[in-house]
Amino acid sequence: MNLPGLPRFLRPVEAALIVASSVATALVVILVTADVVARYVFADSIVFANELARLMFVWAIFLGFPLALSRGRHVGIEFLDAVLARRWVRAIIRVGAVFSAILLAVIFWKSLDIMLFNWDQQLNTLPLSAGLFYLPVTISMAVSVVYLLAICFRGSRTLVEDHEPPGGVD
Repeated sequence: MNLPGLPRFLRPVEAALIVASSVATALVVILVTADVVARYVFADSIVFANELARLMFVWAIFLGFPLALSRGRHVGIEFLDAVLARRWVRAIIRVGAVFSAILLAVIFWKSLDIMLFNWDQQLNTLPLSAGLFYLPVTISMAVSVVYLLAICFRGSRTLVEDHEPPGGVD
């Protein structure tokens, strides 16, 4: 997988996030579709489909968060980029990355605490831990802190240059 700009030690992490979030997204679509078919064709529903689809949705969203962060796809205001010298923009990016890393480290710590607290609880329809709803948050925040520290070191908004044309989708 070619990820230009991404530090070499983060490439396996990025690849794992891409695969895991893609699989989770595919499972959401498959589970919801199968449940709809079961309801309207067979007049019965798949008991665990709703809960597992919600779990996979949480995994897809939170494992996708660091992917968006590494590509600079988060919400940002770039007004200062146009009016300040490049060195000041890089300084602002670094300060923002440090403060964001601190915030996400706090979220990591709290999500880890909540995950461990709920680990012995079981989901309603599946023999799985309720802590699995908090595990992707914990993983996402840990990876995002590392990404933000790399962004701070680099002084750039992105780690991965994905070369999407400017302006996005019409």
